[in-house]
Amino acid sequence: MDHTIHDAPNNESNRLVIANAVPIDPKLVEFIEDRAHKLTKELQNLTLNLQQRMEQYAKLTADSTALQHATIKDMAKEQDACIEQTLELITRCDELEKDFGAMYAVSAQIKAINKSLDLLQASLR
Repeated sequence: MDHTIHDAPNNESNRLVIANAVPIDPKLVEFIEDRAHKLTKELQNLTLNLQQRMEQYAKLTADSTALQHATIKDMAKEQDACIEQTLELITRCDELEKDFGAMYAVSAQIKAINKSLDLLQASLR
């Protein structure tokens, strides 16, 4: 059986004919067309669903990026405030250390005076 495609003898119509063609069942063609239409609808629905999900994902990604940016910005502000407070604390501790240094000198002088008083009191007895 020859299933090759030949040019029709009439060149004017430019039609193609199949030599010794097998008869095609119209119900089968109708079934295939119906199935093709259903598959096309399913593909369109899947594509639409995919598009909607991609739009959702894009929005969620944009929202999460904005949230991350805001969080980082707030964290940076908090870190700056903490650094400033830490520097303030260090400055105050340095001032206290200087004040305690003077207190140690006064304390040493008081101890020396107490020792001198004890010696004076002992010598008066």
